[in-house]
Amino acid sequence: MLSRKKLKTESVKRAVKKAKHQPRHLRAAAQNMALRLSMLAVLGIIIFSCVFIYKDYKNKTQKAAEKAEQANKETTSEEKTENTKQWYEHRAIAHALGEIDGKEYTNSKDAFLNSYQKGFKVFEVDLMQTTDHVMVARHYWGKDLSDPKSKGGSPVSYSQFKKIKLYGKYTSVSLKELFELMDQYPDTYIMTDTKDSDAAAAKDDFSVIVRTARDMKKEYLLDRVIVQIYNQPMYHAIQQVHAFRHVVYTTYKQTDVAFSKMIRFCKANGIEAVTVPSSSVNDFRMELLNKAGIYSFTHTVNSVYETREYMKLGVYGVYTDFLTNTEVDLCSLNLKKQEFLNRFFNKH
Repeated sequence: MLSRKKLKTESVKRAVKKAKHQPRHLRAAAQNMALRLSMLAVLGIIIFSCVFIYKDYKNKTQKAAEKAEQANKETTSEEKTENTKQWYEHRAIAHALGEIDGKEYTNSKDAFLNSYQKGFKVFEVDLMQTTDHVMVARHYWGKDLSDPKSKGGSPVSYSQFKKIKLYGKYTSVSLKELFELMDQYPDTYIMTDTKDSDAAAAKDDFSVIVRTARDMKKEYLLDRVIVQIYNQPMYHAIQQVHAFRHVVYTTYKQTDVAFSKMIRFCKANGIEAVTVPSSSVNDFRMELLNKAGIYSFTHTVNSVYETREYMKLGVYGVYTDFLTNTEVDLCSLNLKKQEFLNRFFNKH
């Protein structure tokens, strides 16, 4: 029996011999046909390759687009979460708009911008009226108007107020200018510290605040104003002027019985947070607030150590002049970590 190689060789030889004895025109036609078939085959391969490459490119492009869209959704979601964070979820509040160059109580534009750069979103501001009933950021009317801590002076007109350079360099701001800053920085809140707790005086102050926003056609900014109240009549008087969304109840010297009544009032009226002076903070009162679902703050705290100690008693956040937003957040984070480790080791 012939091997396969021999059979194949004989087959080729016969084909060659047969081709040699074919007329020239038939051989030419066969060669031409073979060439065309080869060209068609090559063309088919090219077309198939192009289709494959196109489909592969389309799939990769689609996957890249889907990935980009997903990343965009995640980013948007994160931004939305950050922008919709409630004011009381921020642990640090910039007291008197925060410090500037180591100076507190300026309530200045410079302090606001400096605090914002340090991560603050909630700004407590002292508010007083000028003699011509313009609401401005000021802690005292002092004899030396360039010194924000100077006392014993009398109110001045708005035009005089605008000439004041605090410590010779910092810019005093009116409430209108603060509203413009809030518009420019839409993730910020301001917390009012008006100086009259009397209901009638409070009603007058907040009438000016509301009118300022309405005259600017920016009434929507009032939804980012946190009203600081000091008693129940003050709350009711202010709500007659405008239904403010955010309120913090600031307490001073109160018995435990009065403190418990205050908590019930807050719950009944949807008041979100309570501020307790540092001298009145204790674990019993903080536990009452926590059980009621009310956020707790204290003021004014300017050291990491003190912040951590107050948080150990249950305080959620602090008003501060000099601490950064990150330092206050880290105090809470470190305490939670320590509590976790303590529970872990106690179990084992």
